[in-house]
Amino acid sequence: MTTDELSQIALLPLGGVLIAMVTWAFLGDRVPRRVPSGKRAKATILLGTAAATLAFGTVGWFLQPNSSGGATTHAGNWTIRLVDAVYLASQHLFLNAPAEPHQNFWILASRLCAVATVVLVAFEALTRLFADSIQQALLRRKRGHIVICGLGATGLGLVRHLREPNGSTAGNPPRPYVVVIDANPSNEHIERCRELGAVVIHGDATDEKLLERVRAERAAQVYFVTGSDEANIEGACDLRQLVHALPTSEAARPQVSIHLRRPELALLLEPVARPASAHSQPLDVQCFNILEQAADDVVARVLMPLRPRTTDQVLHVVIVGVSPVAQRLAVRIADRAHFENCKRTRMTILVSPNDRAAVESFNGQYPRFFPNEIRDPWNPESAKDDWGFGVRNSKSDHPSERAQGVTFAVNGGFAEHTGGLSSPDVRSSIVALANAPGVVPVVVVCGDDDEEICTTAIDLQAELVARCTTAPQTGDSQRRVTVAAYVPSRPRLAELVRQSGVVVFGVPGGMCALTSLASSAQRPLAEQLAMQYLARTSKSQPVHAAESTRSNSTPEANTHFVNLPLWERRSNLAAAGHLPVKLAAVGLCVVRRGPTSETLDGFTLPPESRKLLAVMEHNRWLADRLVSGWQFGKRSDEYKLRSAIVDWSHLSQDEADKDYAQIDDLFRWLGNSTTFSLGPAAASKGSPPATAKMEAS
Repeated sequence: MTTDELSQIALLPLGGVLIAMVTWAFLGDRVPRRVPSGKRAKATILLGTAAATLAFGTVGWFLQPNSSGGATTHAGNWTIRLVDAVYLASQHLFLNAPAEPHQNFWILASRLCAVATVVLVAFEALTRLFADSIQQALLRRKRGHIVICGLGATGLGLVRHLREPNGSTAGNPPRPYVVVIDANPSNEHIERCRELGAVVIHGDATDEKLLERVRAERAAQVYFVTGSDEANIEGACDLRQLVHALPTSEAARPQVSIHLRRPELALLLEPVARPASAHSQPLDVQCFNILEQAADDVVARVLMPLRPRTTDQVLHVVIVGVSPVAQRLAVRIADRAHFENCKRTRMTILVSPNDRAAVESFNGQYPRFFPNEIRDPWNPESAKDDWGFGVRNSKSDHPSERAQGVTFAVNGGFAEHTGGLSSPDVRSSIVALANAPGVVPVVVVCGDDDEEICTTAIDLQAELVARCTTAPQTGDSQRRVTVAAYVPSRPRLAELVRQSGVVVFGVPGGMCALTSLASSAQRPLAEQLAMQYLARTSKSQPVHAAESTRSNSTPEANTHFVNLPLWERRSNLAAAGHLPVKLAAVGLCVVRRGPTSETLDGFTLPPESRKLLAVMEHNRWLADRLVSGWQFGKRSDEYKLRSAIVDWSHLSQDEADKDYAQIDDLFRWLGNSTTFSLGPAAASKGSPPATAKMEAS
């Protein structure tokens, strides 16, 4: 066998390896997650093939004998021969080296590596140059995908939630096809999105033609999270036009989720969901706010498990700072933290002298949030925990001049300290709360710097564990006081902080995840509450028909809800949002119906539990009205007056009946819904709820 034949045989495995490497780079992320992707190693592969080209070519041309092809090797001078060899080897990278007969194995191997290098470089250049055109061409027949408009912290969090696997690949559903639209081609998150397998297209999310090119009207979900409320609203309106232009035979409509920094702008979006004609279907539009979702997370994961359950207990929340998330959290706690102890929640908001303008703004926006006279915000008067404090009323719809209703929603106030949470006085006050009998303390650290927040929270947690050595009730110093930290932008840092015992909330992607938005029962329940109230006030019978309560949201309920004034819509949404708190008080929870769900169909609420939930609902309604600027007086929507702004003991029977009726509406809706149902709370699974009983339907 000749030398040329041996060289050709030896080249076969090298060619196979090169083809495998190039193919691996082309595959990108279309490989199992447990196997390193060629796309992630593309630079290494390219550098390796280029280096092999030069190395093989230099050796080959150095050893190649003289020929008549015009190449001079200067056989008598090895230095010149080496320089010529390097020069000829480099020409392989440009596919311009001389081709001579009977070239040795090393030169042929260099040529193969050069071809692989050029193919990789050309592919990368073409994909970068025509990336948008290629991606849009692939999207022309796409449907059922997910479109995310905006690539800030919220948009990146959504991409992570949708594209990152949860645990091992076995048993995980396939990751959805995600398309991201962002106007900034130099956005720092673009490369991360592409590593996760998302398609990134540069452009304006308010451009109707761009939305049409990415087939947003045929997507499964569309998120508008650009950071601008106006842009998000405009994009939703453009999408509405595309959806309504679809043929009537296409029944699928995308679920649209819109982030609003100012939630009150949701009023402008209601017409977006309405059909353009009788033959069109409405859009499923949901508005959300990441600050409100972070606050809801605190209520659900922190306050609910620690909630005071007897009349000799009271919840005391310490909020650090008056940042936007701190203010939203304070308002959310005032609205939702109404538990079976039937007392006001105590709250201390820790501020610095530099926060005085923000404090004045908060007091101006919520004048009935705290009591007018505050002696010590760290140790509020226990008499003010009672909703009946200072109430004088003749139990009539025409109160006298001497009558007075409830005047504030939360017991506590602002505490100004120069040193902030690091001040020894502040820490001593928190320790005193932790050791006070009957007080359930929770400290929530908010701010703008994630690292500073985490450091402060960990340090505080360690000090409280050391100083709260004897808990009066539980004897567990680590659980006697809870510290929570707001970490919105650093998920890896949040994981480390959790290990110290600090509760972390606000991580993007967790609060605005697909499941949390798509599975919420708040909106359909709010619509049904509005319909039931309309039926009662119009002197008609309550709506019991299956066809009006069997689905998530009926067209009649949606139409009636959309036509309500904004404050009434908010009130019904707040009542629906408080449902998990009410159910937890009687050992129940909301579950989605399914083959593995443990449901409690045919459930009847005992009279004592029915009264407890009615009192809780009235207290929640009081706080909601007071925070929204309403006050006690003869009924007037124009001046925000209600004679029912009194505690339960001063409430007229007619007003109390409304609270009872709403509790009945809640349980009736859950009993008839085909999507949601009642289930036992986690602590009471396996046995009937302690405060409820089961009866045959």
